[in-house]
Amino acid sequence: MPTEPLGYVSQLTGPLETDIYNSLLPVIVKQELCSRTAHQLITRYSETVSEILVSLRKTEDSLAMLKRGRKSAAQTATTTTTSTDEDKIRAQLKLDVTELG
Repeated sequence: MPTEPLGYVSQLTGPLETDIYNSLLPVIVKQELCSRTAHQLITRYSETVSEILVSLRKTEDSLAMLKRGRKSAAQTATTTTTSTDEDKIRAQLKLDVTELG
């Protein structure tokens, strides 16, 4: 299972923090710019994560239907492996969202 957020998550906010806060803009402008940018970033990221989770759920449902329809040992092994992968995806997304804030 994943234990750390992916590297790109911190890269999403890094330039925001360094470029804006190190600029010569007035503090109020920096705060407003960061606030708006962070809001848009988190909104779009949340939408993407939601789409991934919906797709994951549909895949799980399809695999469950296949498993019920075909009770072979090979299908059971594939479904078990896929479920584990799906759990890993969920765990990774949780870590990434937590890191993003």
